[in-house]
This record gives sequence, C-alpha cells and structure tokens, in this order.
Amino acid sequence: MVHPEAANELEIRVVGEGDISRLVALDGECFDPPWGEEHYQRERVKERSLLLAAASGGELWGFLSAWVVYDELQIMRIATAPAGRRRGVGRALMERAFAHAAERGLAKVTLEVKAVNQAAIALYEHLGMEREGCRPKYYNDGSDALLFGKGC
Repeated sequence: MVHPEAANELEIRVVGEGDISRLVALDGECFDPPWGEEHYQRERVKERSLLLAAASGGELWGFLSAWVVYDELQIMRIATAPAGRRRGVGRALMERAFAHAAERGLAKVTLEVKAVNQAAIALYEHLGMEREGCRPKYYNDGSDALLFGKGC
C-alpha cells in the first residue's frame, strides 16, 4: 500500500458503491463500535447525508460522514487510514465538507471529538473551528466529547 505523499495527490469524492467494503474496514480500524455495511449503504443514498472518500492510487485513505441537521452540517465520523495519517487527508476531507456546507447555504459545521484526541483537536483548531462545549462521559469508554463549530 503506497500512501499519498501530500493532500494534492488525493481525490475527494462522494463515496461510490465500490468504496463501501474498504470504508467499512477502515471504520472498524478507527472506531469502537464500528458502523456496519448496512449503515453506510443507507448513508450513501440519503438526501441529507454527505459521505466523502479520500482516495489515491486506487486506495481509500479516509472518509467523512456527515448529516445536514436543520441549517448545520454535523460531522458524524471522519477517519484516516493509520498508514496515511499526517499527510493532509483529514484536512482535505474537512475542507470539502466546509465547501459543501457553504454551497448548500448552511450556517455552520459542527462535530464532537474525544477530549484526548489531541491530533484531531489541533486539526480542527487549525481549520478555524472553535470549542463550543463539552459532553462529559459521552463515549463508550467514558471519555468526554468536546464540541467544535465553525460558521460557513
């Protein structure tokens, strides 16, 4: 597996049928509990969902799942393959999500992140997102969630 050297080598696109099995595998590598194939198949076709893939060299390096909730784009999951981290995959996915929200006339992009996930927090802050609150013991392991948001 050859990883992308930089974000400009990535194609950010809507997830296709052929991406689902790799997306499900990547979800299992990155999240506990993972979402299954049936979930992502539904997300792929829902009108108020956004499911993006970051691909390079025929490989899926990351994905982003989001829902339009009223006038906001709520990022539900964002993941980067462990071998491709720190190469701009997450940034490229987030920038495309911001553009999608702006194109749709949405007011804001929001997400929750584990308070211990310093790499993700640094990325979100670098992208201009601001901390808006905390959900104590939000995750299954008892970790707190920090709430982040950014206006469009």
